[in-house]
Amino acid sequence: MQNIKSFDISVEEFDAINEEHVFSNGYNKRKAAILKSYKDRKLNKQSAGVIKAAAAVLITLIVLPLGVNAAMNGELFKRIWGTQGKEDIEPHVETMLEESKGTEIETAFPKVEYEDIDEIRAEELIGKNVSFTTVSETMGDTTIDVLSVVYDGNAIVAEYTISRKGGVNCFDYSQIRNECKGALLREDIPFRFHFKEGSGKIYVDLARSDDERLYCYEYMVDEHTMLGSAAAEMGYAPITDHISLCIEEFSEPLSNFIDKDEDYEKYLTDSREISIPLKEKVQISSFRNENGEVIEVSPISLKTPVAYAGGTVFEDDLFIYHVSINYKDGSSYTVLDENVPNDPALANRCAVETANYQYIAGGIDGDFVILFNRLVDTGAIESITVNGIPYK
Repeated sequence: MQNIKSFDISVEEFDAINEEHVFSNGYNKRKAAILKSYKDRKLNKQSAGVIKAAAAVLITLIVLPLGVNAAMNGELFKRIWGTQGKEDIEPHVETMLEESKGTEIETAFPKVEYEDIDEIRAEELIGKNVSFTTVSETMGDTTIDVLSVVYDGNAIVAEYTISRKGGVNCFDYSQIRNECKGALLREDIPFRFHFKEGSGKIYVDLARSDDERLYCYEYMVDEHTMLGSAAAEMGYAPITDHISLCIEEFSEPLSNFIDKDEDYEKYLTDSREISIPLKEKVQISSFRNENGEVIEVSPISLKTPVAYAGGTVFEDDLFIYHVSINYKDGSSYTVLDENVPNDPALANRCAVETANYQYIAGGIDGDFVILFNRLVDTGAIESITVNGIPYK
């Protein structure tokens, strides 16, 4: 299998625990800049909202008997949220390329732990919410098969494969990338694809994949949730009964026109939008602090309003440094734990920084959404702690 070296990864691409998830308290002053950056990212890298005359195709759900669901979902749960194909990661240091300077720097990676799945409880928590699909689309000599999708109102998790005879060549991927921002779409290919309603991290299951077929799990935040009060302005409506797989094919490799002042549409040879149906949303539970502020948590994600819930102001930005879920039996799940840089007065000091999640992102209105690296039994939660503040 393709396995790029760690020093081939630009440090600008490294997704440190809180590197790109902080948004300024000066909301009114910086909102315009955030929106412009967001628009540029979507147009240049993902092209959401620019597909013209897209063909909307409705894919029919596969309806399986309840008994069969329990058996089949067990494998899914173990792969996406369990320990199958994964190993705990101890803190380590890798050499990364600082692309803008052309130099190499040492980058510290946090500890990551995974947890075995209780298949019966997992089926009770989200079994009825998993949408199995029959989506299969070809992009040149590469095929994407969407296998399953689940959604909770704030986060989306999609399972799919990427196949190509002779070897998949559209992704840069490796174990190190799985620990950073995930697999990246290469720019020396003449196509691109994305899920219109979400953005996040593509985790490649290296144990399950081979050269000609990659098994991918994409952990995404809902764009409508992240844009918050600006969602309507950006043209994002709430997700209802489907998400959309958007595909564009071009006459030349992306590198010939991406990030250049050229009209990319003159290279466009095909664009299409495939509707992927969803089942009912995963149930969300609410926990409140003593001021009445609310955290939303489901078995797959957590949404916390850090702007009003103990967010630490660090260089005029909100900073989330600790999240833990405390269970009724006395055990706990440390979702993230890290030291705040350049702040020796901060009470939170951890001997080992921990990142037990798959993706985290901050929204324009100060909310953070975290996608877990395990399934959380919401019925067993006693309380949740965010930056030292308890929610019960």
